[in-house]
Amino acid sequence: MEPRCFSTGTRRQYNFRRFPYSIIYQVTVEELRILAVAHHRRRPGYWSGRK
Repeated sequence: MEPRCFSTGTRRQYNFRRFPYSIIYQVTVEELRILAVAHHRRRPGYWSGRK
């Protein structure tokens, strides 16, 4: 998985095809920071306040 190829902006998201989960992450020059592993139907947006 190439982290720079999904979404643009500061937060990016990768959706799994076979599972109802997404990985929300940020890419900087020095690191890749995972903000959440979110279920598609449980508590949507609970991670949106994370930096």
